[in-house]
Amino acid sequence: MPLRTWHLFPVLAWVAIATRVRGVSLALVATAVAALVSVSLGIGPLAALTAGSSAPALHAADFIAITAATLLLLAAATDEGRTQSALARAQATKAAVFDAALDAIVTMTADGRVVDWNGQAERMFGLPRAQAVGRDLADLIVPAAFRDAHRRGLEHYVRTGRSTVLGRRLEMHALRQGKAFPVEISINVVGLEDGLHFTAYLRDLTDLVDARERLAEQDQRLRATYERASVGIAEVDPNGRILKVNEQLCTITGRDRAELLNMTIWDDSAPEQQVEERELFSRQMAGKLDSYALEKTFVRGDGQAAWVELRASRVDGADGRPPYGVRVVRDITLEKGWARQQSLLINELNHRVKNTLTTVQSITFQTLRNNGAPPDLQAAIESRLVALSQAHDVLTRQNWESASLAEIVSVAAAPYVVDKAARLRVIGPDVGLPPQVALGFAMALQELATNALKHGAWSAPEGVVEISWRLDGADQDHLEMTWRETGGPPVTAPRRRGFGTRLLERGIGAEVGGACVIDFAPTGLVCHISASIVGTDARSAGNEFAKRR
Repeated sequence: MPLRTWHLFPVLAWVAIATRVRGVSLALVATAVAALVSVSLGIGPLAALTAGSSAPALHAADFIAITAATLLLLAAATDEGRTQSALARAQATKAAVFDAALDAIVTMTADGRVVDWNGQAERMFGLPRAQAVGRDLADLIVPAAFRDAHRRGLEHYVRTGRSTVLGRRLEMHALRQGKAFPVEISINVVGLEDGLHFTAYLRDLTDLVDARERLAEQDQRLRATYERASVGIAEVDPNGRILKVNEQLCTITGRDRAELLNMTIWDDSAPEQQVEERELFSRQMAGKLDSYALEKTFVRGDGQAAWVELRASRVDGADGRPPYGVRVVRDITLEKGWARQQSLLINELNHRVKNTLTTVQSITFQTLRNNGAPPDLQAAIESRLVALSQAHDVLTRQNWESASLAEIVSVAAAPYVVDKAARLRVIGPDVGLPPQVALGFAMALQELATNALKHGAWSAPEGVVEISWRLDGADQDHLEMTWRETGGPPVTAPRRRGFGTRLLERGIGAEVGGACVIDFAPTGLVCHISASIVGTDARSAGNEFAKRR
């Protein structure tokens, strides 16, 4: 089929639709050149169309003009359709972003009327979009005290183009159903065909402001506690240099803040103490030691020596390395002085009591001998005084705070079987006795040991005495002791209670805050002693203290 002129139109239409205005322009230039060449040379479909014409070039120009106008209109229509489609997509995207925004977005015109109000604005201000659009923004969300300033600022910008708030992040208050709450706001402006539009981006700061206020309150309390604490507090860097101190530390050290902040934690310590503390501090800063405590001497700013009790801890950063350490210091100079004075007084008292007991023993022995007292009576009185003296010695070694029950047993009973160790068995946990209870047990054990040597288990070659005790009660404040004899001569209950028996049953029970019960079993004497040790340092080591003598 021969090529016709109209065959060009589908091709040019496709170019117009596919390439739009710019592509059509290039195609038309090529078409125009081809048309003019075709007419001038008399070849091609256009030459046949204009054959016989007196002005073929004019006919070619008409063809080109009509073709160009048609195709450009088609391309423009195609561009417009695509532009409208892209605009619709952009509007849909903008609406989706607008409503999904985490901030409230509010747009108003130059006269203050709301024209846009997103979903977050509905939630933040408790007002649907339909009720907000068209209303004065100042009446909706601006507190009454600031409405006049808001309107004056808006008028000033419209008139002069100058503003102090546009493009900045500001914190202020907005209204939510009549109640003010803190917001962060940023405002920008854009000029449109219908005038200026102001868009505000608002973020609710209620939680942030509440947290900030709580933090400020906690910080204020911490500072007050820090400064008014009765102990000295210092923060030090990983090298031991002092970073921060409280007022009490200045008082303890006799130095002002400026002087302390130019020191390390070792500068006022004795050289021999620095070695130990440097080693502890290095381990702590290396993460090998969480905290440590020590007592040390130091030199005050006035040159006087003083004592402090120091507790050091470490603060770990987010990277696991300690940015600083905390040291809490308590002045114990007076306590150390009191302790020395108390030690001197106790030593002096112990010395005088010891001398008094010695004097009492001497007077008693001489009186009994000079008055012809029976030897048994002399021995009984002598042994009881010795028991008191030995218990006193045990308490003296513990500064009269407590006495070890195991040691009381050792000094009261062990001497009677010094050459027969297997004949005394002692079983029980480590227990500390208060002074009065310790003296009562010493007397009881002395009486029982004397009786065992004369009449009981130790009077026979194979006799054995077992002393055992245990702690009872929820607070381990009740002591139960049992003296049990075996292997001795048969035992019969006495017809008459002697002084020793009465001392045990009546005196010892009251002395130890409990009871003493004697059982004259045929196989051997058994004595049960219960005592209250409330308020003393009763200690149970968890493992049985068992020794045999």
